[in-house]
Amino acid sequence: MFNLYCKIYYLLIISFLLWIFSCGVAPKEEDAVITIGETVITKKKLQHEIERIKYDMGLSAEEIREGIDSIINNIVEKNLILEYGRVNAITITEEELKTAVNEVKQDYPGDLLNEVLLKRYIDINEWKKNLHNELLVKKIVDTALADVKMATLDEVKAYYDSHLEDFREPLMLEIRQIVTKTGEEMENLLSRLIKGEDMAELARNFSIAPESENEGLLGWFAKGELEENIEKSVFALKPGEMSKIIESPYGFHIFKVVSVKEEGIRGLPESIKDIESIITMENRELMYTKWLDGLKMQFPVSIKEMEILADMKMED
Repeated sequence: MFNLYCKIYYLLIISFLLWIFSCGVAPKEEDAVITIGETVITKKKLQHEIERIKYDMGLSAEEIREGIDSIINNIVEKNLILEYGRVNAITITEEELKTAVNEVKQDYPGDLLNEVLLKRYIDINEWKKNLHNELLVKKIVDTALADVKMATLDEVKAYYDSHLEDFREPLMLEIRQIVTKTGEEMENLLSRLIKGEDMAELARNFSIAPESENEGLLGWFAKGELEENIEKSVFALKPGEMSKIIESPYGFHIFKVVSVKEEGIRGLPESIKDIESIITMENRELMYTKWLDGLKMQFPVSIKEMEILADMKMED
């Protein structure tokens, strides 16, 4: 079963349906296979959409056939949401769309975005329309669920008491490191460390690793999160101890264990925010389901399932 965010993500994959279905001449009633409120989806348009989903998600014809019910349900959900947005005059402004376009373009320097779209045979204007609908679906859902019930302290305590094992944490080490290009450089730094110089300052001034700006602090690590030879050395250290020089593909390292968190159950005070998020999300999903059920009553849905299955002629 999709959770709320998975549902919304899947709806966004097929978000170009609205503008396709609303373009061109009005479809003949006898051609309609899905009707949601005032939105009519014909056999041809549905097949076009299924083929695009097949391409975008890399699915085989057999996988599409097996998932056709899920595809149709999500098409219906997405268009119910858009019908709600239409009735309640929820829109995306030009400024909102422009901001979103610019945010995406930041990840594609130069003309790379156009090149990527061209390889997928997608026109830039079509992509913008798709992005517009992605933003619209999210805005409508966020508006409809704005009054979701927040978690109470009693609910948080009850959840914590009944899910204690979920808050069990392994032994974790907070680690600082210095990295140099050559062994000779590291030997010199090791000599200075042995004489009592501050590792944080040396890391800031001489380490070539990105975290040098943070005085070499790497953060917290459990077993299984470091390279095997580094983990073996580091987890043998006590708080405040330094490793010997370790060579890796990145250079020469010295590690220091700054502090240790012993294995155990994380306390309630440290877990409150996480639990609040879990409970609020559960409340949000419940509210979403009830809201969607209400939309199905407000906007009648008709699906000619047998015709859809009969007309599915896809090749692998």
